[in-house]
Amino acid sequence: MIRWNHDIYHELPEYKEKIDQLIGQDPHFSTLIDRYHDITHQLDGMNRHVNASDATDLYTLKRQRLQIKDTLFTQLRSS
Repeated sequence: MIRWNHDIYHELPEYKEKIDQLIGQDPHFSTLIDRYHDITHQLDGMNRHVNASDATDLYTLKRQRLQIKDTLFTQLRSS
């Protein structure tokens, strides 16, 4: 099975310094980063033990992670 690295620094490497800066300055941004990493961790566990009944949960978590990533990216671009 192929494992993808979805760490936020790997996903947005050009914003590493801005991410670190905003984590220290913006509590909302920091909370979003924490939620992004929590979802990624959950998905990593689910991907190791996937069964048909988990497909909906897997899809929902992937959608949530993408929405958070979009929000983080928008905030990074505007700061």
